[in-house]
Amino acid sequence: MNVENIVREHLAETLGYSSEQSKELKLDADLFDHYGLTSLTMVMLMTTICPAAKIQLSALTDRDVAKLHTPQDIINLIDEKLAQTEGI
Repeated sequence: MNVENIVREHLAETLGYSSEQSKELKLDADLFDHYGLTSLTMVMLMTTICPAAKIQLSALTDRDVAKLHTPQDIINLIDEKLAQTEGI
């Protein structure tokens, strides 16, 4: 499964959307203003995305998480972390 699909699937689940609705999620929409996530739901979302993407949650820094404003930001961060782990 690719990172975009992982993010879509887990964001949809967090929002209470169906799998079909995950395809309609806008990747450039603000996670907090548009989708109504709180800091707690954001943490919960990342705790489900990281294992699905096969990266350690501990690989993310506070600074990394603070930069996450859209689903695309999450995709980019996960891709970056995966590239770093593959380079080891």
